[in-house]
Amino acid sequence: MRETNVPHSARMEKMVIWDFDGTLGYREGNWEGAIFELLANENLKTKRNFETVSAILKHGFPWHTPWKDFKWISASSAWWEFVNPVFLQIYEALGLTRTEAAKKASKISKQYIQLNKWKVYKDSIPNLKVFQQHKWKQLLVTNNVPEFSVILEELGLNEYFDEVFISSLVGYIKPNPLILGKYLDYKRDNSHIYVVGDRVESDLVFAESINAQGILVRTTGKHGTVSFENLYQVTEYLSSLNI
Repeated sequence: MRETNVPHSARMEKMVIWDFDGTLGYREGNWEGAIFELLANENLKTKRNFETVSAILKHGFPWHTPWKDFKWISASSAWWEFVNPVFLQIYEALGLTRTEAAKKASKISKQYIQLNKWKVYKDSIPNLKVFQQHKWKQLLVTNNVPEFSVILEELGLNEYFDEVFISSLVGYIKPNPLILGKYLDYKRDNSHIYVVGDRVESDLVFAESINAQGILVRTTGKHGTVSFENLYQVTEYLSSLNI
């Protein structure tokens, strides 16, 4: 990244707000993976059942209604209790009895956060380091489970972020700008702010809601959207702005 010749005291703060899932890393198999991992019956692991599970997963999580206040379930046990009906419905749809489905659903919280299932993309840490070395303030804003801070530490990403905002702990869901609380109140007017993520409906809408520029990575948006295949290209782009 280039450095300007403007005196440091006159420069605006540079800030990049990162998404996690699909941007910096991922959970192997996502929610579907955790659900099927608990099934001993291999005959249930079919394409048709996978499609059934994926369809049910499109409803029932806090991030499906991001403009609501979820502070009342910001404790881990309350959060998992809130989403448990989704897993119960899924296992019943797969043919399990109500009792069997309830047993499986109760195990999802531990299965989903199995640390060996979480991965970081190869280009994530090298580029996070570049931004850190060039004095960018880096935030992580993620719609995720209450235990995500433990996962983040296991992945070795903690050291790169000045602040981390996890929806299930904050009680607000991205793209709702309230997920940041008052963090930007005194920074908005003296900061260059960019949001990097992989989803139009959450990351780009979130960027718009906080008056930042949104950048898509590992995906494409509508015409005119700034999007890149990988994080090296994101870093190159932001460097070219010479801010």
